[in-house]
Amino acid sequence: GLKLACPTCQLDFWVPLDDAKSMTQCPYCGFEFNVLPQLRDRNWAYRRSGLFGREDNQRGGIPVAVTLQQLDTMFHGRLLAYAPGIDLKPDSAPIENCETDLAVLVSSFQHTDKPLELAVAECKDAGGEISEEDVRKLTKVAQALEKSPCQVFILFSKCGRFTNEEIERCKAARRKLFEHEGKIHYAHNVIMLSERELEPYNIYEKMEKEFDIKRFAHSLEELAINTVNIFFDPKPKTAA
Repeated sequence: GLKLACPTCQLDFWVPLDDAKSMTQCPYCGFEFNVLPQLRDRNWAYRRSGLFGREDNQRGGIPVAVTLQQLDTMFHGRLLAYAPGIDLKPDSAPIENCETDLAVLVSSFQHTDKPLELAVAECKDAGGEISEEDVRKLTKVAQALEKSPCQVFILFSKCGRFTNEEIERCKAARRKLFEHEGKIHYAHNVIMLSERELEPYNIYEKMEKEFDIKRFAHSLEELAINTVNIFFDPKPKTAA
């Protein structure tokens, strides 16, 4: 398109290529003028549009979309339902007012007393940061859902790399199971997906070359186990 200046009000405005014509009306003052004098010695200009046209990543829409796409690819027909951008408010549950960027419901891969897996997610773009507040609020949501018929997971995804500080914050969302001989044992209930997991078609195509993990995960629980082996207690592959 073209960036033009109205000769009357002197304000700049943008004309998409399909709407460009010799006589153009200023969207601000309504004055109609001939644009040909402004086309001398200049190149056509371009700008982002549509889904990628906004500078704010569609309020997190891009990270949510790529996270959902990866989960849908992985689970195929077992992804039963999903909902982006849910505002959560306490009624009787001990949670805070918060928003989950994405909630996904998956049929369990294994026969257990909980036939469904549910994940509540916080999704960030490459420049975003998983904060202590994000972790605290989603942890309370997961705790409030523990007695549901779902095995509940907290998912943190980011279209970039997690910092060491973010990894430590996400570790705090793990559910404690028991303590034995001074060691605390945790449930596998936290999932982390960085650009290294979100970018390839097969979720662990890159990471299985570096870490001792399950390349083909079939459940949210297996994603959580791989999270431990990549982020929380890294298990690098030993050289052959």
